[in-house]
Amino acid sequence: MKRLILVMGMVVAGALAAGHRERAEAQTAGAAGAPTATAPAPTLRQLQEELVKYAQEAVAVANAKLRVGMGTSRDVLDAQRRLMEAQLDLVETDAQRLVILEGMVKACEANLAEMEAQVRVARVSPMELAAAKYELAEARVRVAKLKAGK
Repeated sequence: MKRLILVMGMVVAGALAAGHRERAEAQTAGAAGAPTATAPAPTLRQLQEELVKYAQEAVAVANAKLRVGMGTSRDVLDAQRRLMEAQLDLVETDAQRLVILEGMVKACEANLAEMEAQVRVARVSPMELAAAKYELAEARVRVAKLKAGK
């Protein structure tokens, strides 16, 4: 499993490096006076979609780390929260927002149940458990506000 995490980390790092390398090559070609075709700047939507993609990768890595004992439930919850925020920025309707927020509530509930079990065997601190409870309450409040039209 450690190999899986390492490979997943390398995939993410490789994707990021490829993007930086492409931009650097384009800048170098332009600086050398060679004619270059100016690539259009990415649209806001494209940037948001890229953000969602990277957030999904972060969730997968956090889950893989948790399964092999190298990560925590909190790491997973943080990654899920970043994904939810990226997805919320991408959607356009309240119905879509509600689906995402209700999914976050379910993820928070599952995370809290896992943490409650781990606190009994001293693998999770009471502070981490309190943070998980807060995350769940916050997600529920966001759903209630959206349903109330606020």
